[in-house]
Amino acid sequence: MNALEMTVGELRQKLESYLGGWLSGESARLTAQSIVDNALRKDSRMDPLAAVAADFQKFEAAERPSVKVVSESLAVQMWDLNGAPGVCYLGDLLVAARAVATKAGVGIIGLRNSGGVHELSQYVDGLAEEGFVTLFLWNGGSYTTVPHGSSEPFLAPIPSVSEFQRINDQSLLTLPHPRSHSGI
Repeated sequence: MNALEMTVGELRQKLESYLGGWLSGESARLTAQSIVDNALRKDSRMDPLAAVAADFQKFEAAERPSVKVVSESLAVQMWDLNGAPGVCYLGDLLVAARAVATKAGVGIIGLRNSGGVHELSQYVDGLAEEGFVTLFLWNGGSYTTVPHGSSEPFLAPIPSVSEFQRINDQSLLTLPHPRSHSGI
């Protein structure tokens, strides 16, 4: 059976099994779900899957570099991805963001030394569906973030990003939804 003959569920299961080689069960499930959901939103579903496959090949070629939290406070964690593509640890990052934001009321997960992050929505959609307010800030350069759909750089500065640059290279900010504190 090739990838084109798989059902969405079979693809998700295969990805989850593969990711289970280095991620916890919950992290592997979140990552597989995000990858498949992202592909299903696209006109050409194979493009995002091909990009993820390339990231996994890069990750395997580097012998699955380990990541670590290099600094931490109540509401902030800074992760060093050691050159690994962000999608390879997506589930762990989402679990950490959820835990930090739930504990502190606000959470900032910073990434440095990543081998790329691809679809920024993958880092915020799942948490937003759980009721968190999420924001992904990126300073990867003018050609890496083109929210307006252009192939040319978007040159307008975003003032709020400079505030976070001193903290980290890339930030995932999560805030719990007010209902999460009221018990409703």
